[in-house]
Amino acid sequence: MHLDEIAKISKAHNLKVTVSGAADSATGTQSINQELALRRARYIAQILVDRGVPEDLIHLNSFGGIDKYKANDSNRFTVVILTE
Repeated sequence: MHLDEIAKISKAHNLKVTVSGAADSATGTQSINQELALRRARYIAQILVDRGVPEDLIHLNSFGGIDKYKANDSNRFTVVILTE
């Protein structure tokens, strides 16, 4: 789903948005990965705010460094979840 659609749905139904970022644990320290993941979440949150989602509906989360997937690139992502 595109961020424009997420913003539209959040605004139309007054839904909360949780934005969680992740970094690859194979590179960087735990504190660096925690901050990097949070910066990824902040970046997406700012895009949603720019599209009209109220900041008070947005919650940021950091997974920090993870090694859930084989390829390092696959461990660098941001997840957006809408809730009531």
